[in-house]
Amino acid sequence: QMSLRTFYRRLREQARWCRPRLIAKGDPDHDTVCATIRERIAALPTGSVVLAEDETHLDLLARVRACWMPTGVRHHILTPGSNIRRTVHGAINLATGAWHHHVSVKNVSVVFCYFLGQLLDAYPDAPVVAVLCDNGSTHHSGITRRWLAAHPRLLLIEGAKYSPQDNPVERVWAGLKHHLANTAPATMADRIRQAHAYFRGRTPTQTLATAAPWTSPWLPEDYGQDFWPGA
Repeated sequence: QMSLRTFYRRLREQARWCRPRLIAKGDPDHDTVCATIRERIAALPTGSVVLAEDETHLDLLARVRACWMPTGVRHHILTPGSNIRRTVHGAINLATGAWHHHVSVKNVSVVFCYFLGQLLDAYPDAPVVAVLCDNGSTHHSGITRRWLAAHPRLLLIEGAKYSPQDNPVERVWAGLKHHLANTAPATMADRIRQAHAYFRGRTPTQTLATAAPWTSPWLPEDYGQDFWPGA
């Protein structure tokens, strides 16, 4: 009969104690959906603007990540006691790298439509402002559908389900969260100012390089060829 010590020794030889990894189940129609998106973008009239859009959250509670510390010292980061959260809507122009964002108290359809209105106002001469996004509930709610019907110049295109990796804005959020990590502002207003400062401090070229839209399956092969080499 195997001893308990021998059992654990053999277990450690064949296995390790670690956390499982969560993965999205994926969309079985992913390739078909992306091919349709590419066709719709390629068919846009001359002068149209294409943007990718997404939402994220700002938390007053610090996002703690690994960092360098002197040996024998462990940094302490204050917690706010109770967390406060705000929503950030963001969109990047996939040809120029121009960045647009809006901070709100909640992620609701009315705020999403307000942000879409801001995008329309930013490109008054574009015959179509195409906005690529995920399948969030606010993107196809009744409020949003009615708003889109009243603003035909804005074309909202939803990507494949469970495919956040397709959205270039996800990489912009990653940069923002890295910038905010391990910081503990006193108020939510200070946290929002941190986010605004981060976006103000980045040029369109830097934002475009971070987002790397040419890696997204949403875009036709020839889209943005003028900026690919520089990025």
